Amino acid sequence: MSVTSLLSRLKVRFRKFSRPRFFKVDEDSDVILPTRGTAGSAGYDFFMPHDIIINPKQTVAIQTGVYVHMPEDMTLILALRSSMMTKISFAYNISIIDSDAYINPASMKRGVTLMLTNIGDKKIHIEKGSRVVQGVFVKYYTTVDDKPARKSRTGLFGSTGK
Repeated sequence: MSVTSLLSRLKVRFRKFSRPRFFKVDEDSDVILPTRGTAGSAGYDFFMPHDIIINPKQTVAIQTGVYVHMPEDMTLILALRSSMMTKISFAYNISIIDSDAYINPASMKRGVTLMLTNIGDKKIHIEKGSRVVQGVFVKYYTTVDDKPARKSRTGLFGSTGK
């Protein structure tokens, strides 16, 4: 099944549900879908898809191999896991994944991308399967007079400003 036809089927079916769902970009990959550590955990841990070394003062983009579908009134907020802050020198800004981020085939092929910066003076080695970032789904509201600048997006990073 092509990505476009899969997307069409998922978009139609998924919008009928009130809960989000993670998918693998490549169903045959060994990527681990995000999971919650305990029944009381709000965040879904994202697993590193491969080993990576980040040099001092370097920023890297890591494609997780995961994309997400969620209801239109929901967003996925990504943040560095608190346990990582005490182990290594990372800078990670909060990321907002909009509900329409993965509704076009080009975005689905990339999936969720993490931007990690080593702010320390030593190389950082992150092993495949490590949990570095967590995502929390949040329902949001719009104002009564809300008028989005665009009806849809064309890509991921910065695509709503184009």
